[in-house]
Amino acid sequence: MKRLFTLLAVCFLAGTLVFQSACTPPTRVADILASPAAYENKEVVIKGVVTGNFWFRSLTTGLYRVLDDGSSIWVVTKLAPPAEGTEVTVKGTVASAIIIADQSLGTHIQEISRK
Repeated sequence: MKRLFTLLAVCFLAGTLVFQSACTPPTRVADILASPAAYENKEVVIKGVVTGNFWFRSLTTGLYRVLDDGSSIWVVTKLAPPAEGTEVTVKGTVASAIIIADQSLGTHIQEISRK
C-alpha cells in the first residue's frame, strides 16, 4: 500500500510539472527587446505572426520575423522558415548578435522548436 501511494504521488508531481511547463505563457517580444541582457542565453517561448522570411540554402539556415503586439524579432532556424502570415509559437534561446551572409542581426532567437 505504501508503494502504491508513493507511486501515485510521484506520478502526480511529474504530471504537475509537465502541465506547468506546457502552460508557460509566452514572453512578449517587447520585453526581450527592452532588456536583451536579461534574456541573453535564456530559453523563451514567443507567439506571433510571421511577417518575413529568408532561406539561405547554401548555409542551410533560415530566418523569419515574428510580430506580436507591435514588436518583432528575428528567429534563426535550421529548418525551412514558415510562410508569411503563419501564426507560430517558437521556443528558442535569445542571443545578441549573429552575422549571416554579411548581414548583422541584433537581438534574435535561435529556434529550438516551433508549433
